[in-house]
Amino acid sequence: LEARFCYLSPGAALVHPLEAGGELLGVLELIARLDDSAFASRRQLFATLAEQLALGLHGALIRRSLEQAATRDPLTGLLNHRALHDEMASRISQAERSGKPLGLLMIDVDRFRSFNEEEGHAAGDQVLVQLAVTVGEAIRSTDLLARWGGEEFAILLPGGDRDAARILAEKLRLRVENQVFPDVSHITCSFGVADWLPGECAEDLLRKADDALYRAKAKGRNRVEIAPAPSAA
Repeated sequence: LEARFCYLSPGAALVHPLEAGGELLGVLELIARLDDSAFASRRQLFATLAEQLALGLHGALIRRSLEQAATRDPLTGLLNHRALHDEMASRISQAERSGKPLGLLMIDVDRFRSFNEEEGHAAGDQVLVQLAVTVGEAIRSTDLLARWGGEEFAILLPGGDRDAARILAEKLRLRVENQVFPDVSHITCSFGVADWLPGECAEDLLRKADDALYRAKAKGRNRVEIAPAPSAA
């Protein structure tokens, strides 16, 4: 049937499982033309080809797994601290060339250490996973969400100025506040917002957002604070 879709007159067929490491990775299907009398004599060649394909696929999957382990947080599946920092440097370079804005949100789960002590680490992990889903569903596909460490998350907003970052932060704050976490008590988050300015590096942007987050925590939590705009010369 598949051969006919390709406007061929099908003859014999061979199907080889692509197995490596005790795992079925796929299937290699070979269909001869109706008039191919040499097809059967190449069975060993096809078997060797299937083995090599399976080994190649297995190696590619291992490499992908290692790459993900190096750049992804194992609990939430989000970008990790290192990966976002690398992305930040790259996006700052793009912003310098294009002149487009770049925003950053730092997010901290309020009173998370106390929650962990009272409810246990399993419940704490559940909150972090659900929070990652809740925030991830509310941002653009171009935004970069990462677990910055512990109970902290960060969102990099390419093309987002300070107003856009502030609006998103408030939207997320309300979304988390109203989110029902299964078998978990009420959760809120504090937000620090900053935008990149020409001449700043990744550390400058991070410091501004982190300082704003600290002010949000100091002023009572469950609030959004914005890094001060530069004073006019």
